[in-house]
Amino acid sequence: MSSTNRAFRMKQMQSPRLFSDHPLKTLPDERTTTVFNQSRKMESQSSYDNAIENRLYHIEQLAESLKSNTSIEQTRIMSSLQEIAKTLKSISKTEIELNQKNKQLDHVTMESVMQKQTIQKLKDQQNHYKVDNEGYLKQLSLSQQDQHKLCRDLLQQKKVVEEQYKKIKFLEKRIEMMLEKNLYSHSEELRNTLSELIRDNEQLKRDLVKKEKENERLKDLNSKLLQQNNRLTKKLDSLKTKKVGVKETITENQQISNYAFNPNSLPSNLEFRLNDLDNDDCDFLLDLIEHGPEVFTNQVVTLDSIQQKKDLINLVASQFISARDFSEKINQIMNEFITMISYKSIQDFQIHVSKAFRSIFGTEIVHLWIIDGMTCRAQTYDCNGVQHVALLTDGVFSQLVFEDYGIRSPSKKQELLYITENNEVFGKNFLLLPIMGNSFKPCGILEIQNIQENLFLDSQYYGLLINMLSKSVVQSILDFEALIKELNYRDLFYRCFNRLIQCKDKEHFCTALQESAMQIFQIAQTKLLFIENNQFWIQGRIYQLQAGCAYQIYLKGKPQIFTQITRQDHFDENTDISSILPVFIAPIYLNEQIKAILQFILKKKQMIDKHPFGNQANIGFRLDTIDQDAQKFYEIVQNAFQIVFR
Repeated sequence: MSSTNRAFRMKQMQSPRLFSDHPLKTLPDERTTTVFNQSRKMESQSSYDNAIENRLYHIEQLAESLKSNTSIEQTRIMSSLQEIAKTLKSISKTEIELNQKNKQLDHVTMESVMQKQTIQKLKDQQNHYKVDNEGYLKQLSLSQQDQHKLCRDLLQQKKVVEEQYKKIKFLEKRIEMMLEKNLYSHSEELRNTLSELIRDNEQLKRDLVKKEKENERLKDLNSKLLQQNNRLTKKLDSLKTKKVGVKETITENQQISNYAFNPNSLPSNLEFRLNDLDNDDCDFLLDLIEHGPEVFTNQVVTLDSIQQKKDLINLVASQFISARDFSEKINQIMNEFITMISYKSIQDFQIHVSKAFRSIFGTEIVHLWIIDGMTCRAQTYDCNGVQHVALLTDGVFSQLVFEDYGIRSPSKKQELLYITENNEVFGKNFLLLPIMGNSFKPCGILEIQNIQENLFLDSQYYGLLINMLSKSVVQSILDFEALIKELNYRDLFYRCFNRLIQCKDKEHFCTALQESAMQIFQIAQTKLLFIENNQFWIQGRIYQLQAGCAYQIYLKGKPQIFTQITRQDHFDENTDISSILPVFIAPIYLNEQIKAILQFILKKKQMIDKHPFGNQANIGFRLDTIDQDAQKFYEIVQNAFQIVFR
């Protein structure tokens, strides 16, 4: 046994040491240490695990070497070594589990620290909002006090004005009473009194004018304070309803609702350009406009955060650049219309619109459509002078003309705009503005396609401006064309008079009368009944004088319009014109005697054709002036008759 123990000791001395001379130390529980300490702890733990594994390995080798010996002492040593190995395995397993628990505990500790920091930030932000809320409440109370003060001043001014009016009326009544009475004996006193009253009256009038100006100034100041009060109220409501840490979302419907402008007028101000900004930025710019640059400079200087200073300066700089681009495009639009206002043709105007305004909208499709009510079509010309025709039977164009009467909002999907004779035309991100004429229906459409969404509000304003100016240009072109038609129509009367005075006899005069009536009224039925020897002479035929409605005009000696001449009791088909249309019958005088009877048909036409939105002007065929045209034609025929047959 001693030799065996000696051999075991020798082998133990030759083999590496299984156990350390120092006792085992567990790692300290560092739950609140930094990440660097945690990494060192993990490295020490891994080295400790490696040492245990090495010791287990040497114990197993020693156990294998002692298997061949079967002595009792060796068997005990083997069992002891196995128990030590099991104990070391359980110790290593326990250490691993302990390390995992420590890691979980450290993770939970870090999360709790982050939550505490987040809670502290939210508390600080909540305190900041409370301070802002108190400041806005103070401003709101001050503005309300100023408003009440202005209302009281306004009421006082109204009372003073009413008193001044009463004094003026009283003085005027006194002056009237003095002027009505015959007080010549006190003329000098009355003159002095009257002059004093006049001076007082003039002074009161001057005071009244001053009070009215002061009243207007107070009204303007009151309106500004009301706007400021409304803005502060909205800001206060937004602060009350605003949730900390929740970002405000805007739906697509809310965005589209801000696009609605009145297509018949420009907006009263340009504050719509601030709609795309955040509420804080919008309020800041409104404060800058209201208080001026000095307040802005002082506010920026007093800020502690450099990032906030950069944000404010970037905001003002970006708005300056945007306003500069906006004003330059408006200036470009006005310069273009200074050129286009001299156009006398709608076709040339449409071509210029397609060319000139593409750069303003950043698109290739800008068309000015003119609606033809006679055919229910719209036509335009592109920048190359090619004509395009749209049928107003389906699509957005049809809705705009017959139903909507408003501005179409942009759409991300393709929509049917209009149809042609051969195909259908679709578009997206478009803007359509109706050009309203004198009627309640549009006479034209301004089409703009492929608009950038971030510039839609500005593009809509440009379109409205072009729409209003286009309406004026189109109206001037139509007025010019109407004037040309009116002059041509008047020229027909002059040519009629020249043709009639060149006639030599009755037959030639009747033929020229038929041709003139056909050119002026587009009628072929015209009669001129000559009176000779108490008989009617019509193109070589003789009839009794007492026949027909012509004889009734001969007896009356005045012109008359017969709406249904065939139903008249005195109608005679030989001497009278037979027609369902109105017939104008008038006597022709020569040397104060009736020498002929003129008859012609009145063909009624309106100046504007009967369609919902037409622009077809036919000057000279107005219902309200058809009697005047007939009277003018009658006077021309009578003057020519007197020249030819005198």
